[in-house]
Parts: sequence; structure tokens; C-alpha cells
Amino acid sequence: SMVDIDRIKKVQNMAVCFIHNLRKYDHLSAHRKAAKLLPMETVCRLQTCHLIHRVLALQEPRYLAERLPCRGGVADHRTRQNDQLHFPRVRLEIGRRSFRTLPPGCTTPSPVI
Repeated sequence: SMVDIDRIKKVQNMAVCFIHNLRKYDHLSAHRKAAKLLPMETVCRLQTCHLIHRVLALQEPRYLAERLPCRGGVADHRTRQNDQLHFPRVRLEIGRRSFRTLPPGCTTPSPVI
């Protein structure tokens, strides 16, 4: 979650300050680049991609492999995309009504009816 990522960012920043002997209000970005540290969002995204690749390639852990269906297992016909992941479409009534327009001469949006 974002709260955990923020906590890890703070720990990472404290580690950079400790290693480079910086004070509280010194800029960290140059020192972080010198230490070649990736931002935490990138690290989390990289680990997620690695896990999904491992699940798709090795089919382990089994409980995750069963939850990632491929298009070939869902569709009745064969295509070039049979090995790609299947993402079901979500059509919600909320999404349809969230689009708002501006009537002529108005500054506040009104919902489309």
C-alpha cells in the first residue's frame, strides 16, 4: 500500500543520510543517485513484474498460477494472443455516469442524463 511505500521511503532516506553523513535538511537526490538506489515505487513494480513472470513461466506457486488465466483458456478460438493474460472487462454503471459536461456559459459541470 502507499502507506508502506512511504514508510520504506523514509527508511531509505534515513539510510542515505546516515551513509553520506547528511543533516536533516540537506538534499538527498544527488546522494541517492550516487548510491544508485531505485525509488521505492520502481522497486515494488519490479518485484511485482518478477513475481508475475515467475508464475507464468514456471507455474509456481500453483495457487497464483490458477488465478492468472491466459486468453487461450478463456476464449473458444485460437489467436496469436493465446499466451497473453486475460483481463476481464468491467462495465459499471458508476463509470458511465462519471463523465460530466459543461453547458454553454456555465463554469461548474453538470452530470449527463
